[in-house]
Amino acid sequence: MPNANCSWFKWAVLSVTLLAAVFGRLLQGQSAPSIHVGGVEVSGIPEDWSHQYVVFSNPGTEEEAIQNGKHEQWQRIVNEPRYVFQQMKRIAPVQGPAAADVEYRSRWISEASDPRTSLDVPEESAEPDIFFPSPRQPIFRIKRIVRSGIKRDWSQPLGGPGLATGHFPAKYSFVSPGAASCSDYVVFPTGAAGSSTQATIVAFTKLYLGTGGCAASNPAIYWAYNTGTGAIANLSPVLSLDGTQVVFVQTSSSVASLVILKMANSGGTVSTPAAATSVSAGSYRACTAPCYTAIPLNGSPADSNSAPFYLYDGSDTLYLGDNSGKLHQFSGIFSGTPAETTASGWPVTVSTKALNSPVYDSGGSTLVFVTDAGGYLISVTTTGSTRSVLTSNQLVCGTAGFVGPVLVDSSQEDVYAFIGYGCDVTPGNSFINRFQAGTSISGGYGANYVSFGNSGTNTTSTINRVGTFDNLYFAGSGTTGNLYACVNGVMYQISVASLSGTTTFTANTFNTAVSTVSSASTCSRVTEFLGVKANTTLTAGIAAGGLSQITVTVASTTGMAINDYIQIDSEIMSIITVNSTTSLLVNRGQGGTTSASHSSGAAVQDVQDWLFMSVVANGNVAGCTGACVYNYLVTGGNSSGFPTAGLAATGGSSGIIIDNNSTTQPGAQQIYYSTLGGNTAVQASQAALK
Repeated sequence: MPNANCSWFKWAVLSVTLLAAVFGRLLQGQSAPSIHVGGVEVSGIPEDWSHQYVVFSNPGTEEEAIQNGKHEQWQRIVNEPRYVFQQMKRIAPVQGPAAADVEYRSRWISEASDPRTSLDVPEESAEPDIFFPSPRQPIFRIKRIVRSGIKRDWSQPLGGPGLATGHFPAKYSFVSPGAASCSDYVVFPTGAAGSSTQATIVAFTKLYLGTGGCAASNPAIYWAYNTGTGAIANLSPVLSLDGTQVVFVQTSSSVASLVILKMANSGGTVSTPAAATSVSAGSYRACTAPCYTAIPLNGSPADSNSAPFYLYDGSDTLYLGDNSGKLHQFSGIFSGTPAETTASGWPVTVSTKALNSPVYDSGGSTLVFVTDAGGYLISVTTTGSTRSVLTSNQLVCGTAGFVGPVLVDSSQEDVYAFIGYGCDVTPGNSFINRFQAGTSISGGYGANYVSFGNSGTNTTSTINRVGTFDNLYFAGSGTTGNLYACVNGVMYQISVASLSGTTTFTANTFNTAVSTVSSASTCSRVTEFLGVKANTTLTAGIAAGGLSQITVTVASTTGMAINDYIQIDSEIMSIITVNSTTSLLVNRGQGGTTSASHSSGAAVQDVQDWLFMSVVANGNVAGCTGACVYNYLVTGGNSSGFPTAGLAATGGSSGIIIDNNSTTQPGAQQIYYSTLGGNTAVQASQAALK
């Protein structure tokens, strides 16, 4: 499908990526224009656990939505901030009203810099710098930052075990996912009991090293606070749209509280936390940062598994589960007076077992989906004066039940439940069951499911954490590409085209196991990220259809190679030959994408689609043994694969947060996690840039 937005957007997005090194200077002056989406104002880009569990396949243009009878749902999606965040992170077209603001913001950033500014690059690169003689007619001479594989850039002690298994840090980008601002920060709960000598939660800044205005050494403590003596925080935190507040769960004396914190550049350390004032919920909005309020959950339950899910749609609403099987709703989190809702059926008892993190479907259903430790999937209505609660058949018969949330594509209204030890036979296979959000889940197993065919290596303790889609899926309309999941040290690939039908089938084993195949080799959640290896623009338009092989004329082929993949709008092409410094011979319409027309000046991205995961033990490939983090390159939707690199991670890793796709700022393109057995927060480079 051709890009529905004007060519300015294509050039603007590209400019954001290439001008990363000057953003530190920009941010010290006037701020970039905000993006208005769905009634809220977006100044930066938050990244937390929820952005990996609610995703959006391509919703298409407004005209297509009208033709398909889905205009109302389309409007909900394109006015959802998470959709806009996703598209910006993927360097993909934004549909709907926010497209104009995204375009203007990108153009403003590119024009705010001296057009002839030279971007600093690593000394090891022998190629010329990048110059911009005119923001409207760029000449690109691109340098690449070369790395040798996953490399730990820094690790910082947390004083405690850090994040609980399956939970994530949170990252804030001040400018764009295509850029690396020196002011960006990442937040980690420490997992240790708070005291005068131990922070409960900490944020690191100066994440990137070296030139472009960033620090000569890194990282630095942005702030470190004790938010309650004896209190422990180890679940995924969530950031406000403007990056000035964070909300998280902490437990003290077996009672869980929702903590909302206003941050300041307070410094301190993990062992000498800075002072933050504790105030009542009624006084929180007017308090001076750093300050926080802690609101005990109604009924005083514990919460071992459920992180808060925040609605960025302007309602200022948040959902949270607990160990007693209740789902809670809060309001006034970041802009009002924080309070738990105790009317209209809230909190609602949905299970007798502990709940995992809830996920809100921002498509047509407006339901909250939550799983429990008993192995059931539950849906809860969020509108009206009463709650309607529906429960599936038992899906997991293993000892732990579900160990994480579901994956929701709000564009397709599909809900995916990941099952470690299924209820089919003994021992049970692993499964992915697909439900449709707009259809009752009561007493069902979903629209269809896929078996991993692995009952011979499963035990009742086998875990299947939520997987991820590849870029071929996001570039398409929900029927292309693949879904990936890892069980017992084995990565599986599931064709979305098959899973979107009504029949059942067996998943494809994607690679040689990265470890001894057993339930002791538990995998983390699989995280996907579309990295950028090189950027350029089309210097001649391309017509739709035509030959499967064509010559593409671009401003520069620097950094591109045979077998690489380029993405123009939503079409992916594979490079057959690099003809010259300005010409590529390519295969069109790769990975299920459609051959489409592209105008001169359109952004051309040499993309690398990465998967990241870890095993808690028994790793034995890609130069890493024991507990390891691994990555895979799956740009073309390969039907088999092997990790590109491995990195030791004591005890395995928490959930992995991805940084950005800046190709110019040294020390950028990072991943963040805490080690499950090493008590450290880690920043590591994503992968080698080939």
